[in-house]
Amino acid sequence: MAVFDPRVAHLAYLEWIFSLVLNFGKSRLWRNAACGELLRAARAAGAGRAPVRPERKWSGTEMDGDFGDMVKAWPKRFMAGKPMVGAAPNALRAGALRPGGLALGADALAEGSTGTAPLPPFPKAVRNKVRRYPARGSYERPDIYRTLDAALLCHVAYIIDGQPYCTPTSFWREGDRLFWHGSSASRMLRSQAQAIPACLTVCHLDGIVLARAAFHHSINYRSVMAFGTAEIVDTPEAKDAALRAFVNRYFPGRWETAKPPTPQEVKGTTIISMRIEEASAKTRSGPPVDDEADYALPVWAGVIPLQTLVGEAQDCPRQHKEARRGRGLSVYRKGRRLDEVLAEAQLASEAEKAEEAERAARAARRQLSGRAAGPRRAVLQKG
Repeated sequence: MAVFDPRVAHLAYLEWIFSLVLNFGKSRLWRNAACGELLRAARAAGAGRAPVRPERKWSGTEMDGDFGDMVKAWPKRFMAGKPMVGAAPNALRAGALRPGGLALGADALAEGSTGTAPLPPFPKAVRNKVRRYPARGSYERPDIYRTLDAALLCHVAYIIDGQPYCTPTSFWREGDRLFWHGSSASRMLRSQAQAIPACLTVCHLDGIVLARAAFHHSINYRSVMAFGTAEIVDTPEAKDAALRAFVNRYFPGRWETAKPPTPQEVKGTTIISMRIEEASAKTRSGPPVDDEADYALPVWAGVIPLQTLVGEAQDCPRQHKEARRGRGLSVYRKGRRLDEVLAEAQLASEAEKAEEAERAARAARRQLSGRAAGPRRAVLQKG
């Protein structure tokens, strides 16, 4: 007769709690936790009580929260030391990029960057907490940056004088700061004495999920919600730098070859900036999930993949005969996925900014060494 052991019962209760929290072991993250060792010890201790049900082997495509070709970042062992997909070799040398593809620019350092140290996750708070299917959510910066950088269009929501607004617009990211312009709320924002809270969202639609039961139909997606305080970029120097970053973010190097905006054009453009205070990413991927009894139904189920692809470039009818597309447009090849192109363009832009910062640092060091060498030469001449 088996003897009741309260420790074994307690560990069995922990196993049940873990199975609920981690979606019945679907992500298998508990195997690498300390509790996983305790649970296996409990199974061994209670081998005489009841047989252990064999664990189902889940494939990578069946895991919720798959960020494209990279496994999501919150299982730390999957992301350790891995660069972003599509990162060019020159973008990874000399510490040009940190995990998640963030460049070591002046703005990034001003935002509290630690260089090669892992980026801390965004704090989990009331605004950004993922409540429904929390296992699909992430607060890790690499996941959030990767989803943002693969997008061209965002939606910005805010409330002005009690009236809610939601504006679709293009945007770009520099470190923890988001920028957008051309907002229909520009005049309203100018009328505000202070900056206003805002929420910026991005969503990639990756597939339509058809289940056997109507209730379980869904979509595969990658999304981000970012919260912060929107404010106007008002100085001409800051606006000019933001516009340059905007153009080069999508077409690296194009600002240097295109006609620069006139002072009047810069004056007539409104740039809005928001530092990300809180953010979260949420995804779904993989096949439909039905109730066990419904798998016997003769109803077709599966996924219809969806993609946005780059088309063939069309020359302007008044194209100059000596005009060339340039290297900044080389990533926009026909048939490529747009999200991959945008992510690659972001990497290239950040690598260029990192190289510019490195060249400026070398020039400053040479200048300082030259100033220091001047008095030494003067002393030697006197001697």
